[in-house]
Amino acid sequence: MGADAELVQLAKAYGILPSFRDLYGCLHTAPPETLRALLAAFGVDSTNARAIRDHLVEIKARRTERQFPVEVVVACDQPTYVAAHDLNIPALDTGIHLLNFRRNGVGETVRVIASPQRAPSVREISQRDRVWGINLALYGVQSERNLGIGDYADLRALTTILGGEGGDFLGLNPLHAIGSSPQNFSPYSPSHRAFLNCNHIALDHIPGLESSQKMREVISKNQDRIRELQADRFIDYHKVRCTFHSIAFQLYDVFQAQTDARILADFKSFKHKCGSILREFSRLEAARFTKTTTLPQFAQSTEAIAEYLMWLQWVADCQLTAAQSAAKSAGMSLGLFLDLAVGTDRKGAEAAAKNNCLARGVSIGAPPDRFNPTGQNWNLAPFDPLELGNQDYAPYRRILAAAMRYAGVLRIDHILGLMRSFWLPDNGAPGAYVRQPLEPLLAITKIEAQNSGTVVIGEDLGLIPKGFRTQLRDHGFYGYSVLQFEESLEEGLRQKDVLACFSTHDTPTIRGFQTGRDLDWSQRLGLISAAQTKQLRAKREEVVKKIKDTKSAEAFCDTIHHRMMRSSAAFVCAQLDDILLQEDAQNLPGTVDEHPNWRRKYRIPLDRIRTHQRFREFCAIARTSVPVF
Repeated sequence: MGADAELVQLAKAYGILPSFRDLYGCLHTAPPETLRALLAAFGVDSTNARAIRDHLVEIKARRTERQFPVEVVVACDQPTYVAAHDLNIPALDTGIHLLNFRRNGVGETVRVIASPQRAPSVREISQRDRVWGINLALYGVQSERNLGIGDYADLRALTTILGGEGGDFLGLNPLHAIGSSPQNFSPYSPSHRAFLNCNHIALDHIPGLESSQKMREVISKNQDRIRELQADRFIDYHKVRCTFHSIAFQLYDVFQAQTDARILADFKSFKHKCGSILREFSRLEAARFTKTTTLPQFAQSTEAIAEYLMWLQWVADCQLTAAQSAAKSAGMSLGLFLDLAVGTDRKGAEAAAKNNCLARGVSIGAPPDRFNPTGQNWNLAPFDPLELGNQDYAPYRRILAAAMRYAGVLRIDHILGLMRSFWLPDNGAPGAYVRQPLEPLLAITKIEAQNSGTVVIGEDLGLIPKGFRTQLRDHGFYGYSVLQFEESLEEGLRQKDVLACFSTHDTPTIRGFQTGRDLDWSQRLGLISAAQTKQLRAKREEVVKKIKDTKSAEAFCDTIHHRMMRSSAAFVCAQLDDILLQEDAQNLPGTVDEHPNWRRKYRIPLDRIRTHQRFREFCAIARTSVPVF
């Protein structure tokens, strides 16, 4: 066997796929430099033929030593016979079990994952077959009392508004912890997915301080800074963060001095429940915090800052829990619809944590597809699938449980990542796919979904292998249908086990789609040529005419919403951006500073949304179009 053949064999042993076909059917074969770089991410030396052969011998020896499989996935609450290994597994409760088996006088431990057959359905959780709601960017919400960025108190008010109109859910971009870096504010590039974004804390709703005169005085003294943030056209995250911590740390002092014993005990209980993971996260963030936040109040020890950051996590937890409670009280059958990011910032706290199970020297992304013809590098760290299994999938369970704690619905971004993820080496070599343990990850997702009573939606767009969507549906996961990407609008509307929407944070809004605003941006930034723009605009105009031959923005938007609401989809979701006829998208993929990504504010403030004509017209469309069974 040649050296390259042995390198390919070793790569396959670690789940690295030596080739793949792109969206257009073209075969891409990973060159040796890609395979070596991806093996290095697993900690495997493949720089010479001797090292490769030694690893192959070691792998063969490990496989022949075992009598039983390392891992088995079974249905919970019923005995299972694994014929391939002559293994009888007793009925087990839902969860991960480490069972000892003996044969020929030798004992081995088998990891047994016992899961429900399916994740919870819309019918089980909401008592309805079809539900509707709105998706919005929390950061873009304007109110008289926030810091120029939407907060959890705004969210609570929005759930009450939408629940009063008959909505079933309110969808949001990820609310994961972002970290202290001024350059990092994309909700899809979190510092740690098991913790919350403290930028969204409502400083006038701190638990235990709601009636505090001292709290009101602290906020009042900072009103000029707050008004300045509110007046900014786009969100300045560095200014927001500095103002936030300047006020929050003063309130932390007030909390420690004035709060009653019951509230203090609740904070202490929260820290105890979260355990060492919270302490490690807070210490890692504290070390970065002192380098990025120039405030005299923070001239303290790292431990003192870590305690403050743990307090902020507790406050965020209380406020987000209150938002979900308010949603249910307002009559929403599902409440909050949260989003789980596909990866974590490679320089964030999750990547720096001990036992983090993340691969080194690579980033996850995507090969060329309809979203981005040149491919994408997301600069996010992927899970090392082997180390994840060695830790009984604890890091994955942790981030699922953290998100589902507050959510009636959880959307898993780029759910293909549970089957395979596209790794891009830091050495500049082409990327390749790496297998992930799909069956165990699906089983664990179902376990956590059942534990929390959460419906799961998998974002299954892009380059998806044949049969993958069917497999997800068999496990009770709903799909994602973005109607502007479907071959025809009517075909997209006939799908049942999906969430149907027209736009997302990464796509043109309805108004932007109608006017070709996204094409204008792409040409302006040099992403497409003038000739390409002209060609794409002509195709777009044909599609627009098929939907509704009108120049009226309102009529065009209403036509789409009417069709969406009368579709067969289990979930029907409209963007607040579309309802308010905003032309620009929240994010333009492939850009960072060239386009104001993740910084746009809604033109309509919170106190006017309930009575806004477009909002009321959309809710009327939804109420009269989505039947309740």
